[in-house]
Amino acid sequence: MIGAWLRKYAEKDGRGYPDWAMRYAPIVRRLRRIRPTVTRIVEIGANANGFARFAHRPVIAVDRDPVHLREARAAQSVYAVAADACALPFAAGSADVCVCVDTLEHLPSESRAIALREMVRVTAHEGVAVVTFPSGGAAARVEAEIRAAYRKLTGATIPWLEQHAALGLPDAGAVRATLAECAPDRRIAVEANTPVCVW
Repeated sequence: MIGAWLRKYAEKDGRGYPDWAMRYAPIVRRLRRIRPTVTRIVEIGANANGFARFAHRPVIAVDRDPVHLREARAAQSVYAVAADACALPFAAGSADVCVCVDTLEHLPSESRAIALREMVRVTAHEGVAVVTFPSGGAAARVEAEIRAAYRKLTGATIPWLEQHAALGLPDAGAVRATLAECAPDRRIAVEANTPVCVW
């Protein structure tokens, strides 16, 4: 009953599932505060419940999967661009904001640093890049528990969660080191994962 009520509340504005709101709403709020007039927003890793849906403004949605791009275009105001995160087809400094929410863990570990460098390259010097991903032992343990429980209850698997397990979660220290290396004159802020009980 409570779950149905929460889902109805989360979807009342067409905003999608509660977990997407938890991912995007804090980013949208903070960016409105620190960059209220941004015009060029690029999101790496498009999905139907992406940044544009919560920000209520057009976004350039990038994904290499045409299905993801179709879903994104059908549900929000986006310009769909089929491209790989490791080879973004944009000029250096062309984005005011670059957002990559829960995509890094779906890239092979050897591609993550390349994708991060691309995000820094396309983000204007005075712009903002936001990269979020599950990380650390606690996240890995909880994901393993969820995978096991889902398999036990349904006999099936959750494809994106299986991909996390196969590729391994990104290491927050390695991500920070890569960003510091390719953007030595920019400020890097690190925040911890959302507590699992809230997620």
